[in-house]
Amino acid sequence: NASGVAALLEVAHHLSARKEDGTLKLARDIIFAAWSGEEIGMVGSTHFVGSSRERRFDAYVNMDMIGRLGEWLVLWEMGTSLAWTRLVEQARLNATNPLSVYPDPRMGAPTDTMAFHCAHVPVLTAHTGGHPEYHTPRDTADRLSYDGLERITEFVAELARALASDPAEIDW
Repeated sequence: NASGVAALLEVAHHLSARKEDGTLKLARDIIFAAWSGEEIGMVGSTHFVGSSRERRFDAYVNMDMIGRLGEWLVLWEMGTSLAWTRLVEQARLNATNPLSVYPDPRMGAPTDTMAFHCAHVPVLTAHTGGHPEYHTPRDTADRLSYDGLERITEFVAELARALASDPAEIDW
């Protein structure tokens, strides 16, 4: 559990260091947020989007269950923007150990992207797939792919960098 939150903290650390050393020039802000209450109706993300109506979001990148990388990193909701293909490939190529990604265009993933999706914000979810230990005490740290988690974290950091430094509008 918490592979997405661990990766979120590392991505925030990496990008803030790049901003501080001057190697990251932002065309748009980056907000890092971790949600609570997904399993009981996406409470945290729904509240955030609903209480932020005066703020415009260009895109939302989500990491959900990313600790068990096998052959592919699944990217749900690629169909929410034509820009994702370009940004994903740019991030993949800039990573030191590029991942194989499976671009899944289906929309309406059952995760915290839903609130953003309903607000017509392009969304993307990185996911390594379900497993029998999900939401059980057997979902333990020894079952994680730490190399895979590191590679996904680097990929998402590159994706966030590409997204935040690109002034082009992200279409819906």
